[in-house]
Amino acid sequence: MNTNLLFLSPSYESSYIRIISQFDSSLSLARISRELSKLSKVKVSANSPSLYNAQITKKESGVYVIETPFFLYRDSRLFVISLIKWIERNGSTKNNHNLFVDLKVDNLFVDKIKFILYFDEPITYKRFPNNRSGLTSKSIRKFIPVQKFIPNTALHNPINYNIPDTSNSGINFENLEDGYIRLQYIGGLDYDKKIKEILSTITEFVDSFENSINNDEFNQEKLDLFKKLIKKTEKPRESYANYETWKSNYANVILTIDLINNTNLIKAYYPNLRDRLFDIFSNIEYKGNSLEINYDSSLSIFQIRDAKINSAKLNNIEFVDCEINNGQFLRCDFYECNINKSSLDQCNLYNDSKIEYSLLINSFANRTNELINTDVDGVNSVVNCKMTGGIFKIGKLGKFAELSKDTVVIRYGKLKTGFIVAGDKVIVPTKKYK
Repeated sequence: MNTNLLFLSPSYESSYIRIISQFDSSLSLARISRELSKLSKVKVSANSPSLYNAQITKKESGVYVIETPFFLYRDSRLFVISLIKWIERNGSTKNNHNLFVDLKVDNLFVDKIKFILYFDEPITYKRFPNNRSGLTSKSIRKFIPVQKFIPNTALHNPINYNIPDTSNSGINFENLEDGYIRLQYIGGLDYDKKIKEILSTITEFVDSFENSINNDEFNQEKLDLFKKLIKKTEKPRESYANYETWKSNYANVILTIDLINNTNLIKAYYPNLRDRLFDIFSNIEYKGNSLEINYDSSLSIFQIRDAKINSAKLNNIEFVDCEINNGQFLRCDFYECNINKSSLDQCNLYNDSKIEYSLLINSFANRTNELINTDVDGVNSVVNCKMTGGIFKIGKLGKFAELSKDTVVIRYGKLKTGFIVAGDKVIVPTKKYK
């Protein structure tokens, strides 16, 4: 590795950086601490991070995590170089390993949209392609109108847009009140072999923040980029007015009410459904234009069938026969779906679904499903099916649970015979949209 190219720009000397790195190694905690302390010239121990100490811990899953205090930019770069060199020789990094970078900020009123426009997300994804659909590195280039009706004269003004929750995004702004923002793009298989890419991304992270607070106005280049990015919001926003416009914008989407495709019926329901439809189509990307969506009036729930979803952030939806990639779901039900690289929180998996490289939190998976290289977390999680690989962190195992030898099991309880429960909630499958 040629470290001569890893130059330091003096303009970042006032920035403070914290590093949190995950990796595997067959060496003992004590030996790793000694070797990293010697190599980095920073004390590395099991003690909490402090001015003179970086903390290293070994999780129950076997993964090592090292967390530094907030170092000056120069010192954090030197530590990253030492750490990555050591991991290259003595450890490894896998698909679910990350290197988080926290930037200390004093200004709680960061202009997030301006920051996003200055940060070059496409080139960052090129550097770490495995994290393009990572569970904690979703795209930040998503803007939501603050209101459904925006005058044409103000349509391209960034002040009229917000960004959604960024806890699972490549840049996480949710810790601003604690005085830092977090970079979450870096990670994936063999990220330890990308030292120049890591350092370049950290530099651009700091640079984007400095530009966002030092430039009062959007230049034309950034405004043009913003106009391009908000094009994705145009159809949901325009369609809010009436069903005729919605139907025109989504001509290949089949919308039904109680499985009835009747224009007069849908027009009568539309004023009560348009807020929900706006949310759904503002937060979903799917292949082609084909989609079937039904509103079940008896359950007051939307159901999506036979869709190939590339990206989504949705809640309280039933999915049937869908191919799903790169999604975030809350309180959703799945029937006969293939789900990949997604996070499911308080969801139910019914009837022959396959879930790969995903995360289940406080969710239920019945006996006909299959979990592959998927992690399970949350005390209310219930797994009653085959699980291959992955980490079972905490939850309940049902009578028909079948865990592979390479599944890491940390803590579990047995599900009582005769009950299908998650915590205190009895799970009753809703009727299937089929």
